[in-house]
Amino acid sequence: MTNEQNKLFELLLEVKEICDKNKIDYYLCEYLLTDAIQEGKITGTYHDFSVMIKADDLDKFITEVNKKENRELEGLFNNGKFPGTYFRYVAKDTLYFPIYRKGVYNKIGFAINIKVLKNAPKNRLKSKINTVLEAGIELNNNAHKLNFKRFICLSIVKVLGIIGSKNRGKLIFNALNNVKKADGRKSYMYYKPTMGERKKYPRAIFDKTKTIKLEGVDFKIPADRRYVSININISKKTPMSTFGSTYIIDETIPYEEFLKECKKKKFPKSFYKNRKKLLKKDEKITPYKKYVNKCWDLLYRTEDRFKLAEVYLPQKSNIINLYNNKSFNELEEILAEYIDVLNKYAAKGLCVVFDPIIFQITIDVIINKGNVALARKFIKYAPKEHLLPLNIDLGIK
Repeated sequence: MTNEQNKLFELLLEVKEICDKNKIDYYLCEYLLTDAIQEGKITGTYHDFSVMIKADDLDKFITEVNKKENRELEGLFNNGKFPGTYFRYVAKDTLYFPIYRKGVYNKIGFAINIKVLKNAPKNRLKSKINTVLEAGIELNNNAHKLNFKRFICLSIVKVLGIIGSKNRGKLIFNALNNVKKADGRKSYMYYKPTMGERKKYPRAIFDKTKTIKLEGVDFKIPADRRYVSININISKKTPMSTFGSTYIIDETIPYEEFLKECKKKKFPKSFYKNRKKLLKKDEKITPYKKYVNKCWDLLYRTEDRFKLAEVYLPQKSNIINLYNNKSFNELEEILAEYIDVLNKYAAKGLCVVFDPIIFQITIDVIINKGNVALARKFIKYAPKEHLLPLNIDLGIK
């Protein structure tokens, strides 16, 4: 881990301690979940550390954080320009200043994102109203192309601006998160990534939890494997920008001191303009490199790997037996779906591997059919880091 990730991991442990002490259910999600199930450690240099808690536990969590020194929360309830319906657990004694997002966060310390698992209202009208408010506030606080539905959602939220952005933010946050379990639909709960589609979870998923290790520490996730499948679909996007030229950061400087110095020295607006110009110029110089990196990351996190694993890992012993008996015709039929996916990605110069043994058997099936050149192409495109078994609990014994 980088120094910055070490600090974020300390904050993650604080969130875990608050939840464990107060019997609050929490769950690793998004990038942290992906790394926990695949590597057991934090990989790369991303800084989007997120956990999920239920809306029913929000009051308890907020009360406990308010008792802590040098820690605070930021969300729509105290920042009307906040970019989503989640909130942040912030370390006041640190500095994390994203230049590209100047003005989005007021509390610019290192933070853990707290994603809220919401109850969908039983009342259909209230559910529709919440959907409009949720979409509208995100559109209002994030640049995005508008279609007719988005325009309506945005317009309604703009009208609510007459009560002030802070009051509007608080009103919307409460409307979305104050739906208690008793007032919610029995069938499911949901979580909405910022500017993304809602992810629905059958409520039964959260009946039991299990622990999973990340950097040698036990964290909680639901025992039901459907939770992993739904979250992996969220995590197939490219990681957020790494720490570097787009940030001013320090794990030891309180951000309030930094802001005071900026005000005292009249920190020039031209700084932001010049920095943005340089970053845009750099983006133009290296578009292909960024495209390639994005492709590989999408491949590493793509849901195809997990879907294929769910289909083929339960059949692994049968596939090995057929291979040992040289039943290539039968293997070709069983592995047809995998071969189709391999062909799809090969057109982009990529390859999907979810299990090294099944991959090698598939390659031998293709060679046996006489497609040696195609088999070589798949082998060439297969990244080394994928030639390890996919570490995911699929409930297979």
